[in-house]
Amino acid sequence: MNTPENFTYIKNDAIDIVKEVRYYTFFWPWFLACIVLMSISVFVYLRYTSNTYASAAIVQVKDANSDPSSFLTQSAGAMFNFNRVKIDNFITQITSKPNLKNVVKALDLQTNIYSVGRVKTTLNYRQDIPFEIDFKTDITLNEGIILKVQDEKPTLEFGNKDYTLTIGQTFELEDFRLTINDLPENDLEFLIMRTSETAAMAALAQSLTVSSSSEEGDNIEIALQGPNIKRNEAIINSLIETARADQVNEKRQIYALSIDFINSRLSSIIIEIDSLSLKTTGFKSNNLIFSPEAQTSNALSNLTDLEQEKFNLTTQLELAKSLQQNLQSQSNFSLLPSNIGINSGNVNELVVAYNTLVLERNGLLSGATERNPIVVQLSTQLTDLKKNILSSIDNYLDNLETSLTKYKEFKNSTSAQVAKIPKLEATLLAFERKFQIAENLYLFLLQKREEASISYEATLPDTRVINHAYTNPAPVAPKRSRIFIGAILLGLLLPFGVLYILKITDSKIHTREDLEKSFHNLDVLGEIPYLEDTSSLMDARGGFAESARIIRSNISYKLP
Repeated sequence: MNTPENFTYIKNDAIDIVKEVRYYTFFWPWFLACIVLMSISVFVYLRYTSNTYASAAIVQVKDANSDPSSFLTQSAGAMFNFNRVKIDNFITQITSKPNLKNVVKALDLQTNIYSVGRVKTTLNYRQDIPFEIDFKTDITLNEGIILKVQDEKPTLEFGNKDYTLTIGQTFELEDFRLTINDLPENDLEFLIMRTSETAAMAALAQSLTVSSSSEEGDNIEIALQGPNIKRNEAIINSLIETARADQVNEKRQIYALSIDFINSRLSSIIIEIDSLSLKTTGFKSNNLIFSPEAQTSNALSNLTDLEQEKFNLTTQLELAKSLQQNLQSQSNFSLLPSNIGINSGNVNELVVAYNTLVLERNGLLSGATERNPIVVQLSTQLTDLKKNILSSIDNYLDNLETSLTKYKEFKNSTSAQVAKIPKLEATLLAFERKFQIAENLYLFLLQKREEASISYEATLPDTRVINHAYTNPAPVAPKRSRIFIGAILLGLLLPFGVLYILKITDSKIHTREDLEKSFHNLDVLGEIPYLEDTSSLMDARGGFAESARIIRSNISYKLP
């Protein structure tokens, strides 16, 4: 017979999968209730949560092929990863605080306008807003401005005060002005919030992601997540345009400095050219030199003419002296040489008259004596005529001497002027050389200024837009399918965990199998069911009576 001392406790670690499944499926209402409860909670959460959309754009960094030192980095690029540094520089430029600040100001990201609905609040952007608001001060609105439209009557709530607005008219306060352009068909309520510039920049930087598409590529991806698609795309496009404008301005600063320098040099060169022009003109006027080569040629030609004239005058002087000597050496009246080349008409006429009288006298002497009254008269005439000829020759000789003296003086002055012309020409050439250098420099700087102006206007940024901002129509948050699956799993795990904890902490014996598994050599004589209705205890055919008869029979079988 088995006694309590013979009972042995058995620790059984084997798991009966079927029994475990039956155990948990017995509580299937709990699982169903948890799943339903979690599904309802998720539905309410998704109903009141705004969708978040992801917008992205791709920008490509241009390769600076025009850089003469690019060959130095082509072979070493793989070793030192210079391309990576270049991409990081552009990423830093795009996400820099000045760039974000310009975007915040351009799009007024400090102001957020929400449409308040019965279920949730939605962020609106520009086209979706039927009014315009312009803040005059850098005010921060923690409680916000409420604009309500009910029965086509707009009202404004600000600072514990209510204001009635009129369509098309500007409502102005100390901090802002507001104009309602058009009323919506339905009654709406708008909430206007405004943050500080620093907070707006921080929020933009937090929602912005700028990264390289690949380690070796030149493409930069700009991504932004936000609840409004149009606002996301406007921010990304403005960010790109601002960065590109900064790149253009940075290059244009160099060209602007070049243009300013060239303009200053042109001003000084124009002054120098004008000064040289005035000096050259004054030098020519003061020295009576205009065309050195022509003036030298004319002066030399004049000297030649002067020499020829001097030779002619000298010849006339010798001829006149010869005629004078011939006339003075005559002891009697004889013929004088005529047409010997003397250019004095008076002398020539007197000589011809003298020779005529001599011939007439000689003809009379052939038939008469010298005492003939006619011969005497002719001799008297010849004597007077001889005196006149000598007087005319003397006058002619004086004129020739005076002309020779003047020609000598003119020759000397002309020679002096010709001697000065080379020196004056050298000085004039120096002026012209300086003028030509200044003029060439002026034309060169004009060309460079035009080139710099063309480069200034034709400046392009270092990046080009491959894809402007585009948005995936499927929201990135909340993930509805994942959230529903998670809710179902949580609805299953929650009751499972509770039941599992209750099971492992339960130390009671509930069934016959629990006794048989826990104790070895234990004889179970019978089982008595749990009855809530005690009136069936006296029933001879009831379950309690049948169980008692089984126990009695088993006891009788076990007794010796």
